[in-house]
This record gives sequence, structure tokens and C-alpha cells, in this order.
Amino acid sequence: MPRGTRSGPFVCTVGGTVTNGSPQQRFFRRLWAILGAVSIRTKVLGIVVGTVLLLSTFVTVQVRRSLTTLLQEELESQALSITGHVAESASNLIEAGHSDDLGFLLRETQAHYSDERHNTEIAYLLVTASDGSVLGHTFPDGVPADIIQANRLETVERQSLMWRDNSKGRVLDVAERFALSDDLAGVVRIGLSDREIRAAVNEVTRQLIFTSTIMSLASIAAAVFLTWLITRPIQNLVQATQAVAQGDFSQHVTPWANDEIGRLSEMFNTMTKALAQAAQEQSERAALRAQFVNRVIAAQEDERRRIARELHDSTGQALTSLLVGLQALEQTASGEMRQQTENLRQIVSETLEEVHRIAWELRPSALDDMGLAAALERYIADYRERFGLPVDLVIHGLRDGRLSPEVETTIYRIVQEALTNVARHAQAGQVSVLIEHRDGKTLVIAEDNGVGFDANTAAKGSRQHLGLYGIRERAELLGGKFLIESEAGRGTSLFVEIPDAPPVERPFEKS
Repeated sequence: MPRGTRSGPFVCTVGGTVTNGSPQQRFFRRLWAILGAVSIRTKVLGIVVGTVLLLSTFVTVQVRRSLTTLLQEELESQALSITGHVAESASNLIEAGHSDDLGFLLRETQAHYSDERHNTEIAYLLVTASDGSVLGHTFPDGVPADIIQANRLETVERQSLMWRDNSKGRVLDVAERFALSDDLAGVVRIGLSDREIRAAVNEVTRQLIFTSTIMSLASIAAAVFLTWLITRPIQNLVQATQAVAQGDFSQHVTPWANDEIGRLSEMFNTMTKALAQAAQEQSERAALRAQFVNRVIAAQEDERRRIARELHDSTGQALTSLLVGLQALEQTASGEMRQQTENLRQIVSETLEEVHRIAWELRPSALDDMGLAAALERYIADYRERFGLPVDLVIHGLRDGRLSPEVETTIYRIVQEALTNVARHAQAGQVSVLIEHRDGKTLVIAEDNGVGFDANTAAKGSRQHLGLYGIRERAELLGGKFLIESEAGRGTSLFVEIPDAPPVERPFEKS
């Protein structure tokens, strides 16, 4: 199954993204992922601005609705009052026989109540008889037929109010019945325009919008300042945390206040101080460990050199002398004694060669005299002969110069240990070794086509892979890098990179 995909009846992850749940759940998860990526400053500003705009819109709508209702009720009350006054005046004029003055009365009433003192606009006044005849009106071109038909009073009704639309807006039409004689009644009709109401409501709305704008700007300024106070120490913490993640434990954050963020800053400073102390202790332990391992390896190389010298000088000379004596004895002996002497000479000769081989492996003289390339070529030639395993050796960049003694010794021991592991465990049919020196670094690659193993177990330095652990130690002592890749049945690849200038004191010195 591909990496990053988990099968199951309910959950499936692809590339780390959860795809389970209903479409609504996935939508909200995606929305939350988008909103969660927005900075705190943007979130706070969005909440403040959104709240102010929502509140301002709500207040404006409610005030417009309430004010419109209130002014309409006042206009209805005023309309009823005016119609009552006009009905009484019209009844008096008609009873006095001055019906011709009814039009003048209506025009004067319209002009009086339509001035600025009353905040009212009378669109028309109309007096009719119950038989439908028009007794007086304020229309300059006659009474429109639609107005005559509108708002007709039923027989039992005394007053009637209705709102109707016209070309200039809405008009409140009020009709009131009054008595003309015993068998005849009159009706006063008044039309009040809502233009003043609309003007008043629009003015209040403009004032509310202006006030809301000022409040929004003030709220945004306050929110910007507040988010700056909140996010500035958080940004400092983020920058300091990023520096700490890079290994800089000297970071110190100055608390801005004694609030939660301030206490978080103090705890961060305490943490970085503890981390710095722990890092220093770890560095000291690592330095002590490096010195210890350094000296152990140096002592090991010195002991190898001493033993190799002893084998070559003392043991080798003694065996050579014994071999010369056996040769002389063989010449003087005869018969069965001669055959036994020859057998002993052969054993001594083989032992002498084995001593020379051991001395060479302990400390090859070619490594000190001729350099790394010559020493590796001789070692691999002997390796091919001993194990019968074909080994391809490729060396680049080491023919024209010498590396430092500690680097040459380390690379030689790494190759030696790698090939020893191949011979012991790999069951390989082919081995390749590449040594390349370039840009102040030496790269060592050893590959085989053997049975392979679990590279994760080898990386932990288990008992079964102490040789690889030793390779890692040698490489890291000189500031190098170690990587091993292996899978069961697919062989093993070992990569080591060592710089020419070791960062620690030189571990190997000639005695």
C-alpha cells in the first residue's frame, strides 16, 4: 500500500488530508483550515470590524423602522385632527350659506399646514356630498377620477385611513364624514404626503451611517493597536522559537506585560536557559566522549603499530632464523629425517607469511610510506586472493597528493571494516569500492549484492552490527557523515564523507 494511505471502513488519508465524513463536515474542515491559516491580527481586525458593521447595520435598520412607524402614527393623528377642523369649518360655512368660500378655506388650510412650522405637506383637500357631488377642492386642474373612487366611506363609517402610492411617493388618505343637513352628509378628504417623513428618516439614517463610520474607524484603530500589543510579543516568541529550533539557545524575550503572554515569555526564557545549559552539558559530554574515543582509537593504532613492528622485527626474524636453520638441517639430513625437516620448513615458511600478513593488516607500511591509494590497492589485492571475491576498486583524486595521516588511517580502516563485514555476513558475489576526493572532502562508497539486512537496526548500533557502529564513530570523530542503505535480499550500500580538516584534535600521532 502506498505510503500516506491508510485503508479502513471509515477513514482514508491521502497525503495527510482526512477525507472521511459527510460533505458538510469536509466543507467545514476546509473552511476551518483556511481560517486557521489567517494571522491573529487579521482575525481580531475581522472580528472587530465585522461586529461593528453588523451592529451598525442592525441599529440603522431598527431606527429607520421605528422612526418611520412613529412618524406615520403622528402623521395619522395630525391628519385626523386636520380633517376634524376642516369638517367643522366646512359645516359652519355651508350652514351660513357661504358655500362659495369653501374652496378658499381649503386652500388656506393647505397653505397653513404645509409651511415649515408644521413639518407637514398637504397634497390635497377635498369636500364632497354624500351624493358624490364635489363641494370644494384644492386641485388646480380638477379632481382626478381615481381620487374620487379611492377611500370611499361605507354608510356606517365615520372615518377611514389608508396609504396609497402616487408618482411622488406615498400619500396618507383620510376621509371623515360630517352632517350638512338632516338628510345629507358631507365627506372631508385630505391627502398628506410622506415626503417629510422620508426626509426625516433619511437624515437620521445619514447621521447614523456617519456615526457608524466614525465608530468603525475608531474601532479599527483600537483593534490595530490592540492586535499590535497582542501580536508583537507573540511574533517575538515565534522568531525566538525559530532561532531555538536552529540551535541558538541564547534567545531572550523581553516580557511586555504581566499577563498570560508575559508569563509565557518568562517561561520561554526559563526554557531557553535550561536548554542552553543542557546543550552545554551535552556538548561537554560529547567532547569528553570524543576525546575518550579519540584516545582509545589512537591507543589502538599505536598498539597495532607496536604489535606489527614486534611481529615484523622479533617474530619475523626468529621465524626467518628458524627457517634458515631448517634449510641447513635439511641439507645434512637423509631419509625420513630429511622429509620431516622439509615439512617443518614448509610450516615455518607459511607461518612466516601469515605473520607478515597479520603485521600488514595491523599497520600497513604502505599507508605511511606510499599513501592511501597504494595501501588500499595492496589490501584489496590480498582480499581478492584470500576470499576469492571479485572487488572493483576505483580511486579518483588521491594519486597526486596525500591526505592528513588521521584521515588516511580512518578511510583505510573504514574500507577494511566494510570489506570484512562483506566477507563475514553478506554472502555477496560482487563488491565495488569507490574513493573520490573533491572539494576538500573524501567520499567513500562500498556496495555489495549480498543478502542485505535491516538498516534501522544497524543504525541503532546493535551487537550484530558493531562494525558499522565503529565506522560511524570513526567518521563522526573527524566531522564526517555516515549513511547506510540496505534491504533484505537487495544488497548493501555504505556512504561515508570525511572532510580534509577534522574539527577535533588529531587522534593519531606517530610514536
